[in-house]
Amino acid sequence: MNIQNVGETEDDPLGQWPAKYMMGPPSMAPDWHPLLEKWGLQVLKKAGFINYSLHIHPVFRKAMWKDLEDEDYKVIEPALLIASAYLDDEITLTYFHAMAAGPEEMGTFSDDVLGECNIATIPETLAREKQIEAYAKIRKMCDFTTWKFESVHRMSKSHCTGMMKPLFQTETDSMTPPDTISNTHQSEIYLSDQFGPQLLLYEQQAGAGNRTYDTLQRAAGIPPNKMITILAEGVLARTTVTLAITILHEFVHAFGKAYFPKPVLDHPFEPWFPGKRTNEQGCSFEEFVFGGMIKSLNIWVPPMSLGWDGWQNISPAFGLWFDENEDQWFVHDPAGAQAIMNDYLPVDRSRPKKLWPIPQEWCQRLLTDGMWNDQVTRFGQRAYKLPRLEYWATYRWQRGGPGVWKTGQERWNAVPRDPVSDTAPTWL
Repeated sequence: MNIQNVGETEDDPLGQWPAKYMMGPPSMAPDWHPLLEKWGLQVLKKAGFINYSLHIHPVFRKAMWKDLEDEDYKVIEPALLIASAYLDDEITLTYFHAMAAGPEEMGTFSDDVLGECNIATIPETLAREKQIEAYAKIRKMCDFTTWKFESVHRMSKSHCTGMMKPLFQTETDSMTPPDTISNTHQSEIYLSDQFGPQLLLYEQQAGAGNRTYDTLQRAAGIPPNKMITILAEGVLARTTVTLAITILHEFVHAFGKAYFPKPVLDHPFEPWFPGKRTNEQGCSFEEFVFGGMIKSLNIWVPPMSLGWDGWQNISPAFGLWFDENEDQWFVHDPAGAQAIMNDYLPVDRSRPKKLWPIPQEWCQRLLTDGMWNDQVTRFGQRAYKLPRLEYWATYRWQRGGPGVWKTGQERWNAVPRDPVSDTAPTWL
């Protein structure tokens, strides 16, 4: 970092050091250690050589959020710290470097439906100057992105907990103004406004040692002898991790809009990465960073409404899970924002998907300083990759039939509790 005694605030331009952190010897006494003589105590402390704690990345700071009160921002800070830690990791920088390379530096492939498409390659490592360049482009997103919590009703219509909306009327500034990157756009990112209330609720319940979610188990028709006890502390951790993942997922989309040009309307919105059938960059990023797409292990059986499913997507009551290849069975939707390789990587319906449950310990460790101060330093990306516990894995096959998961076919014709609302074979 280029440290200079310039500026007055924490939000000084990249490469400049706020003046309140004074360089030079701590006092006029002679014979200080050479490092203290040069940098001084304040600069060494601020730079993380004396104390270390997680910090919130500039793109997630309070000023980036629309209409968010200080107390509400405080509630989401743990999720922002997790998202910031991932965004700062040097392995993550390789992904953003590849995304921002530009079509001229990417490879291409030809698909019968999509035509010629761009495919990016992620380098194993980045030279120091390339890391700084990638970080600067991420930091520059402060100028291209805003964050806002949106009504859960609007979000539920799109069946999501977060969404990115490009502002097509505005092109982004390049790193060397006044030039612009043609056919790129600024973005607004929306998150479900239920994250804050749910985090606050379970923070309060966890502090009181409460248990929760008997109501949801009763709604699912689970008999008392098969119900389980769920600690609010666990739901709080999973909700925090879910928000952090949602933030990262949508930020990747916004980054793509800022640096990957879309010259014509029918050109794919985002590039592909090797081995992926879809160019849905949020999904690709999650699989690259975590080793899989993390989802809520929901209970949603007849006659439960869609609202129960949406609630669990925000606050996962029954744990989290991931699968091997998120896009294995995807098919092309001409009206969709993302595109699917049909010819280059055809859909594979003959092979099942492998599903793993995620240990609660993994979620809890993400919330500790020890994970980021010690484990990541020692083991790198392996420290936060999702554990694949083979003994606990199961398989899902692509098959027809009613329901979401197509399981328990032998139970579909069981006598319903209510002949109108609980007719299982037609509930979806």
